[in-house]
Amino acid sequence: MSELIKIIELLNDEDGRCFKAIINKGLNDSIKNGDKFLVVGIGRELFDPDTKESLGKLEIVKGKAIVLHAQEKMATIESINYKKEFPIKTVEETMGGVSLILSHMGRTKKTTYEEKEKILLPFEKIEIGDIAKKLEE
Repeated sequence: MSELIKIIELLNDEDGRCFKAIINKGLNDSIKNGDKFLVVGIGRELFDPDTKESLGKLEIVKGKAIVLHAQEKMATIESINYKKEFPIKTVEETMGGVSLILSHMGRTKKTTYEEKEKILLPFEKIEIGDIAKKLEE
């Protein structure tokens, strides 16, 4: 598959956020359900300040995606970008490995972190024509 894989359609939710999009390659191009991609926009060309040599065009990362549904000539991808949250857990801190003695004296400190759900994030400013680069696992 030598041609670029491009975003050809955006599937925005009712709030205008884009969690799903369509790419222009599918089963005929060895794209299958579960494949992962990095979605990038192409920025301006950048040059080395000393040699003036072109370093290429800047790739602006817009998110990671997974193929939900591959058809013959296209596929639906979905964002797999999540907001990092802390899971619920309790940590016991003791002094000098004498937790049994201290716990009876009320000196064990327990800290509980609040549980927060894992929040799926939309693609960042994704546009039709952006590139989807297949990630090797």
